[in-house]
Amino acid sequence: MLRYQALGNYFFMGNTPEELARSYWQFSFDDPPVTPPLPFAGWMLERADWSRRWDGSVIRTDSIQHFMEDLEARDHIRPIPAGHIVIFTRDGKLFVAENYDDLAEQLWKSRFEPEATLEGWMASNQNAFRKDDGSFTHVLRMDSAQNHLEDLIATGWCKRMPDA
Repeated sequence: MLRYQALGNYFFMGNTPEELARSYWQFSFDDPPVTPPLPFAGWMLERADWSRRWDGSVIRTDSIQHFMEDLEARDHIRPIPAGHIVIFTRDGKLFVAENYDDLAEQLWKSRFEPEATLEGWMASNQNAFRKDDGSFTHVLRMDSAQNHLEDLIATGWCKRMPDA
């Protein structure tokens, strides 16, 4: 299974270029849809026109293979290497990292005003689950970035995407 990331934090996957393109097509509409989705062939033409207007790229639409190759060559989409961890946060942000330590650091530094340390970030996450009586709705492990992130995923704070 191939996994890709596109501009705008889209995540899509498939086994063939056609599956990848159709997956990208399905995830590229407004959520919720404001306009009726374009038919697949019309979407390819619209994406090619958008690329031309955005950065002057010429995206071939004569075949799905050429279409996907051109999008990747112009860095409009990029493969996610096998073994990398992919998560979405509840606010729709996509994070890709080689390991849990790197992922935790990305999440920590993505805050508008990040805490001074990674440990402080983990503690602030735990405080987000504190109830009025001082107890916690969920207890997050603080002994490692991996355990902490696994607990955040289990609470639904973020969602891990399938591995390749």
